[in-house]
Amino acid sequence: MPDLPWTARGEMEAGHQYVVMASHLPLTKLASTVTFFRGVSAVRKQLAGADGLVGYTLRAKPLAHDYWTLSVWTDRDALTEFMRAPPHVQLMSSLKPLMGPTKFVNWEITAADGADGDQPLCPPRAGQRVGGEGQAHRRAGGGLAGHEAPAGGEAPPVAEPLPPVDVCAT
Repeated sequence: MPDLPWTARGEMEAGHQYVVMASHLPLTKLASTVTFFRGVSAVRKQLAGADGLVGYTLRAKPLAHDYWTLSVWTDRDALTEFMRAPPHVQLMSSLKPLMGPTKFVNWEITAADGADGDQPLCPPRAGQRVGGEGQAHRRAGGGLAGHEAPAGGEAPPVAEPLPPVDVCAT
């Protein structure tokens, strides 16, 4: 699977705060890539109708078993609703035994920070790398702030920090 380019679903408005979610999903076996690819296809259909989505992209390194996602949402509620709904919640549950330690980072931005609909947001500024110390936000109990367990399941395992990667590189 090649990288998925930035897919804009909405425009950012000046003065509004948006939620960005970046994830690193390391698969433990190359064979689990097929499961991942099938799931990505279903989740892309879910994203096409997701309320509150501004845009998303996927970095895929199948031979290294590594995948990164980046998405921008109008608010935390929209992101949470997406994460808890099928097929995303089922995919995360089915992949859980096939993944190494996953990493999730979120932060808030405004339109002035750089996502303009046609161009992906490269956090925290264009061209910089995601990850490193201090970028993962954890809450008591080991999860991330604002990321409770999906309905009927456990939250994905979390490890800090997100490894540096330019999620916007082509």
